Amino acid sequence: MLGSYIVRKLAESKKISEKVYQHPLKMRAFAATGEVVTLLNNHRINDLYHLKSGRSITKPLSHVANQMIHSYVFVPIFETRTQIFGVAFNSDRSKQTDLYMIGLEEIISVFSRCANYYAQSMTVFRINDGSGFEVVLDDDR
Repeated sequence: MLGSYIVRKLAESKKISEKVYQHPLKMRAFAATGEVVTLLNNHRINDLYHLKSGRSITKPLSHVANQMIHSYVFVPIFETRTQIFGVAFNSDRSKQTDLYMIGLEEIISVFSRCANYYAQSMTVFRINDGSGFEVVLDDDR
């Protein structure tokens, strides 16, 4: 969750390009069973979502980061008792429709991409009404 906040902050401060921030991530989505998700039961994902019938989806990093930052469900998924496989999550807005699961390898890959991003050039434009500036990184053109 903290990593998602850092990535969003990097994007908002133009330290990573929009292209990197919108990079599509592979994950799975599981439909809700219809049971109301509350603070008292949000850890019971087996009862709240159809975990046996997930579907493959892609969502941009920006969407995933916001879902994690505003997570209502945020549960680590373990491959074995001690080895983490990924994270299951959704936000207060999506809790009644879907649960998302992203693998640890995908998380590591996208965070590495953000951490290793260096813009070759940057152009700064003054907004005509004087309200501020627009920043365009080299791969946003």
